[in-house]
Amino acid sequence: MIKVDLSVIRTGTCPLRVAAVVLIALTVLSSCATGGPSGASQVTMGLLGLLNLKSSTLARVQAGLPFVDDSGLQPAPNKAFTDKFLVTVATVEGHAVYTLAPRGKPPTSTVLYLHGGAYSVSFVNSHWQLFRDLMERTGCTIVAPDYPLPPEADWRVSWAMVRTVYASLVTGSSDSAPLLMGDSAGGGFALALAQELAASTLVNPQRVILLSPWLDLTLSNPEIALMQNSDRLLSVEALRIVGRRWSGETPATDWHLSPLGGRLDNLPPVTLFTGTADVLNPDARKLRDHFVSQGLDLDYHEYPGMMHVWMLFDFPESRSARNELFRRFP
Repeated sequence: MIKVDLSVIRTGTCPLRVAAVVLIALTVLSSCATGGPSGASQVTMGLLGLLNLKSSTLARVQAGLPFVDDSGLQPAPNKAFTDKFLVTVATVEGHAVYTLAPRGKPPTSTVLYLHGGAYSVSFVNSHWQLFRDLMERTGCTIVAPDYPLPPEADWRVSWAMVRTVYASLVTGSSDSAPLLMGDSAGGGFALALAQELAASTLVNPQRVILLSPWLDLTLSNPEIALMQNSDRLLSVEALRIVGRRWSGETPATDWHLSPLGGRLDNLPPVTLFTGTADVLNPDARKLRDHFVSQGLDLDYHEYPGMMHVWMLFDFPESRSARNELFRRFP
């Protein structure tokens, strides 16, 4: 496949910029011809590279700011969403918990969803679109806590809130248990919570679904360094900084923060989606290997050439991953 240095478009001379744009077009055509990532996904990832998000993210977190700016944030559902779906808001330990449900239909299942955002920001626009698709396609009810984040609190306060929310959803029978789901940082949070629940007296979730999960706060896997140029979205150094804020005084190796090092026995069924252009992919593969070495099953889906949380976007591979995800619902 043709390789394109997107930095040329940002910083190069005019002829070099034109040449780089031509190479992007050739890359898209080459991908389509060889069965690689779709043209739409290649354009999306190319544009993310042009925006230089990794550098701007690192600058933001080094200045003590959240991982992303306010432009993509949507901490609450908008009117179009509330007109179509039932939305109720409860307060748990001072923070909102949204319960979302289809109108006029009995729920088929309940999902406790822990949002991503690098333990730095709340819901973004694409979360609400995913929630919309989940409810329309599966008929589920979604419970989405807006858990506290640094600098207000570290992980312990957030965990206390989410434990309370989970306990409120179960009545003691396995039929009452929700699915537990999360993306990115929320995926790591979800797996760690499932590990804690597996050793508790509470009922296990029906299933755990992890979307591009952040599994090890330390990012110490040497293969991650080899991925940094492939990932157009995530800055490893920025992740390390926000990870330290989230962990507070707790070592980042603690399994509550880095469930890659936690116990895998007695877990409910686990489904994991990861893309090979995601800097977190090496740890997803490592978790898969842990499952295999312990003789445990993992419903593992790896998409070639896909970036971090690609299933929250809208190109062919995004829709394919979401369709695969929907089939995991009762």
